[in-house]
Amino acid sequence: MSSSPLNRRRLLQAAGVAALATAVPALVPSVAPIAGAAVVPPVRDDIGVSAFSFDLGQVRLTASRWLDNQSRTLAYLRFIDVDRLLYNFRANHGLSTNGAAACGGWEAPNFEFRTHSQGHFLSAWANAWAVLGDTTCRDKANQMVAELAKCQDNNAAAGFNTGYLSGFPESDLTSVESGTRRGVPYYCIHKTLAGLLDVWRYIGNTQARDVLLRFAGWVDWRTARLSTAQMQTTLQTEFGGMNAVLTDLYLQTGDSRWLTVAQRFDHAAVFDPLAAGQDRLNGLHANTQVPKWIGAAREYKAT
Repeated sequence: MSSSPLNRRRLLQAAGVAALATAVPALVPSVAPIAGAAVVPPVRDDIGVSAFSFDLGQVRLTASRWLDNQSRTLAYLRFIDVDRLLYNFRANHGLSTNGAAACGGWEAPNFEFRTHSQGHFLSAWANAWAVLGDTTCRDKANQMVAELAKCQDNNAAAGFNTGYLSGFPESDLTSVESGTRRGVPYYCIHKTLAGLLDVWRYIGNTQARDVLLRFAGWVDWRTARLSTAQMQTTLQTEFGGMNAVLTDLYLQTGDSRWLTVAQRFDHAAVFDPLAAGQDRLNGLHANTQVPKWIGAAREYKAT
């Protein structure tokens, strides 16, 4: 097996973006990694884990439906217009949208979940670089990171606190913290954090690291201000895998600050009954709950 630690996000994205390791395990051992793979390995390994996934660059596909799917996905990743994906970020942070047309659907300017897809694309482009050495995907990821940094740098002019980065106003967080609104800001924020982390560790983009650390620092500042009760109120809305990505940031940097922040996203209303052997999951939205448990597993392995 590989010497790199198991990472759930890396493994699942490899399967989705490039239809990778689990589909064709027999192909893996004979393949040497490409130069782009695992550029920035984690400082800390998962504790107590004895089986690891292969690095993305150690996997190749031969002619198959999986290779066909990979090729279709790669073509789409190359096609995506970075300026359109940046529309809501730029508009929210008081910058020109550079004449780009806004996206529709879940990325429409008036849709509550806006600016979550961008993080998925950052991860996908980073994975395509790590798996295939695709320079178009690498360049798109680097372009988006550079523009996100400009958004973050304009926070003071936009009226936001240091490090904030999103396509919706920071006041959305205030409403969620008080329990007066059922938005999902941390669901979107999780995706951006995870995408920046992947661009840093797979492409080696230090600007992605810097934007990520500033954004994570904002999360720390924002959540440290809250009482335990206020934080648990915040967690009544969907928040993705915030505990998972912040634990991964802890493993990547070795800075225990990020583990502390991750643990603030442990949802007592879900975790406490499970710890007591009680099943109170009936009627709960699975896609909301599963990332919380994955994050708890990441915290467990990290400690």
